[in-house]
Amino acid sequence: MRILSAAVLATFGFGSTVALAATVDAIYNSATDVPVTASGYTATGNTVNFTLNFAPVTGTDLMVVENTGLGFINGTFDNLANGQGVALSYAGTTCNFVATYYGGSGNDLVLLWANHRAFAWGWNGWGGLGDNTTTNRLAPVAVETNPESSALFGKTVVAITAGESHSLALSSDGTVAAWGGNEYGQLGDNTTTNRSTPVAVNTTALVAGQRFVRVTSGSSAYHTLALVAAPPASAITLAGAQTPTDGSFQFAFTNTPGAFFGVLASTNPALPMNNWATLGDATEVSPGQFQFTDPQVTNSPQRFYRVRSP
Repeated sequence: MRILSAAVLATFGFGSTVALAATVDAIYNSATDVPVTASGYTATGNTVNFTLNFAPVTGTDLMVVENTGLGFINGTFDNLANGQGVALSYAGTTCNFVATYYGGSGNDLVLLWANHRAFAWGWNGWGGLGDNTTTNRLAPVAVETNPESSALFGKTVVAITAGESHSLALSSDGTVAAWGGNEYGQLGDNTTTNRSTPVAVNTTALVAGQRFVRVTSGSSAYHTLALVAAPPASAITLAGAQTPTDGSFQFAFTNTPGAFFGVLASTNPALPMNNWATLGDATEVSPGQFQFTDPQVTNSPQRFYRVRSP
């Protein structure tokens, strides 16, 4: 008999305390000011106001929340979405920034200088410079942003990286563009065609609410790696459980579309977490609808499951 504890599903990994909404006053007297430093900061339900009291030099980024924990910031400020533009003025000059909750060390909230554009130079045999040529360059040239030929048109680039023969750019909206050599599919556009201008990386594997937050390659690499962030999970609602004819056990639940979930099992629910067996990930079969099938056979009269959001 397989037992699924709805109470465990509803509470495991989602414990929280109720806090009153707060307004964060982010005041910058210098570029080194950090308004909030916290471990595992929760932004949901709070708002943030910005005040600029100095003239930043070109390219200055402003740290809003330095998150010293390992995880991402929980949610977003109610008045500041990821990728949102922020205009701050001082002494009659307006500086434009863009907010990213995945800046700094990867999980900090940072206002990035918005007027970014990628430049490249050097060997260009397969179009890795992105200037719509295969001409080697001895000095920097701008990566193409023409609306008719470039996936970077209208984008704010927040990070760049390169592989053996290809280049990549992450934009503030969570999309990735790639260009250059593509003989092994390293551009991620579902082809093996070399590209001399930026093309959009395919997002078919991502579901609603998920976005790229980091991308990397290497000097001898013919592949690309990306980190995908999912929205925070909410309390789980059990939608049903059944035992198919093959003897497996299957259950379904609803939650935030795009969230990630792992499933653990044990024959003794009193065991500490590190003694539970990790079975795998739940599958999002449709937006917000998750399912997990346990094919394992056990002689135990009962089997308990827990769902957690990584």
